[in-house]
Amino acid sequence: MTILVEIPDNKESFALEVLRSLKFVKKAEVAEQDEPELLKDIREAVHNLNLVKKGKMEAKPARELLDEL
Repeated sequence: MTILVEIPDNKESFALEVLRSLKFVKKAEVAEQDEPELLKDIREAVHNLNLVKKGKMEAKPARELLDEL
């Protein structure tokens, strides 16, 4: 079983120490944060939206986007 726990940055080392001291914990590590990737995707979406508004890029109809899923 995997459990995700969010803790303050200043408590990271203490929390890892506690988790690693428990015999039943198989793996305790800091997961990569997805926020930078999310921010990159949002910036790209805003950039593309601005291009569409300026007429430099053609928008896809919503139905076409849904059909791709």
